[in-house]
Amino acid sequence: MDLGLRGKACIVTGASKGIGAEIARAFIEEGASVALIARHREPLEEVAKKLRALGGTVFVVTTDLATEDGGTRGIQQAAAELGRIDILVNNAGSSPLGSFDKVSDQEWMDTFALKPMGYVRTIRAALPFMRAQKKGRIVNVVGAGGRWAVAEYVMGCMNATVLHLTKSLGELLAPEGITVTAINPGPTGPTERFDRIMTAWAQHLGLPEEEFRRKYERDLPLRRIASTTEVARMVVLMASDVTAYATGGALQADGASARGVF
Repeated sequence: MDLGLRGKACIVTGASKGIGAEIARAFIEEGASVALIARHREPLEEVAKKLRALGGTVFVVTTDLATEDGGTRGIQQAAAELGRIDILVNNAGSSPLGSFDKVSDQEWMDTFALKPMGYVRTIRAALPFMRAQKKGRIVNVVGAGGRWAVAEYVMGCMNATVLHLTKSLGELLAPEGITVTAINPGPTGPTERFDRIMTAWAQHLGLPEEEFRRKYERDLPLRRIASTTEVARMVVLMASDVTAYATGGALQADGASARGVF
């Protein structure tokens, strides 16, 4: 199936590692041009070098999306490099683990500044470009915690906020030819975040980390975690015209590991 992404101009935030870097690779493999956004230049340049070796057109933009003007500056610079914006993938930011009693005010504020507010600001900055061409695709990488509340991860409520934003924007922007969707990855690796989660849970339970990891994966419905490549391919599909009628919706990419019926 041709996803129709050849020649498209894409922006991927949080693109210096993990899922974000794989999303960028997946777009390059589809023939799109990509602007990579993250805070630190060196890891971005490493990703860009690998993608250029595949024959891709890649630009690097450094900005702090947690700041008030970081999203606007980053999007505007990326648009100047790309020439336009066809697709925006919001992937930057992750919430710390911890129950309500263990999360500090500063952790609340820092998390809110990047996700959801980083997503809000990048979308706001990208919309004039998409509205001018009467078409655009926005994909928000969220997380299973937005629909599966547990005591040990109170910050999952930030993901719920982004899911609400996705639905609201999907309805608002549909008449203008702009779609907004979300994807909720479950356990995915290899990523630094997944490694931190495994370490923290193993320590909490007083188990050796490798033993805990093996048990954790055995208990998953598919008996394994997702690969970053699998999640990236789903993001690319959500960014294509193939899934245009799914606007306002969210794809559960968690291997049936999250509880609940939706």
